[in-house]
Amino acid sequence: MATNVTTSPRTQSIVRTISVAVVFTLFVAVTFGFGLYLFALVVPVMRQSLGFDYTAIGIVTGGAQTAYLVAALVCPRLVTRFGEGQVIVGAVAAAALLLLLFAQVQSIVSVGLVLAGLGATAAFMMVPSVGAISGTVPFGYRSRVNGLVSSGTAYGQFANGILVSRVLPEYSWHSIWMVAGSVSLVIALAGLLALRCFAPEVISRKAPKRAESRHASGGRWQWVTRPNLTVWILLALSGMACGPWQNYLSSFLADEQGRSLETIGQVWSTIGVVGLFSGFAAGMAADKAGVRIALAFSFAALAGSGLLIAFHSEAW
Repeated sequence: MATNVTTSPRTQSIVRTISVAVVFTLFVAVTFGFGLYLFALVVPVMRQSLGFDYTAIGIVTGGAQTAYLVAALVCPRLVTRFGEGQVIVGAVAAAALLLLLFAQVQSIVSVGLVLAGLGATAAFMMVPSVGAISGTVPFGYRSRVNGLVSSGTAYGQFANGILVSRVLPEYSWHSIWMVAGSVSLVIALAGLLALRCFAPEVISRKAPKRAESRHASGGRWQWVTRPNLTVWILLALSGMACGPWQNYLSSFLADEQGRSLETIGQVWSTIGVVGLFSGFAAGMAADKAGVRIALAFSFAALAGSGLLIAFHSEAW
């Protein structure tokens, strides 16, 4: 008597959804958590070792964001040629190698080049992930998967805090980058194997070829509308407010407040833990009260934290 051991389509869909959610969350933790935010945590020690100033920090971190923007514009062409999965996994593997390379930097120029590369890999991972999730995850679960994946940055920040507080007191900052790069390389390999086994559509699926269309004269300028300009200005202001806050937080605590590296690591771990839940909380607030209220609350919290730093720094 033959037994049907074929997995049901529903079970396959659940396994595929879980695999994509977990793997992409870990990928975001590598490219954003390690790639973009680990430098901000160890910059006080690296600044003393390599001898660069705060202006240089601003330049190299700004360069990383510029590289992210350029990569985001170029990414659709790569996806069209190689496919979403290949670009995503390649970006994570490249980020892991760049993290390992960070341990060998000798000057602020090399720091800027590596950070720019990490900024580009973050875009190469994030941009195709939206299409990959839409193509493999059922519609009813996409919002939850996207929310979980976006929280990968918080997981990376949490790991950053633990890594610095445990490794840096006994070893040099070079060891932190070696550990982060090695862990990222393992995540890239394990993620590739998991996707091949449980969500092969992500890897084998090629991006659909887009039909070429003739745009009417001035078609590009159709994007320049009042609502779009409002959104772009809002995002620009968000970057101006949030970017320096994270880039200089460790330097402020170490240089001006004289806090230990263990304390700074604990602060970043706290940021990571809060970030694990804040995304879901903001989503729930947006569903109940509207996106405008949720954004207003988020920016009010950011402004309040800035006021605490400015007028009550002795409490630190």
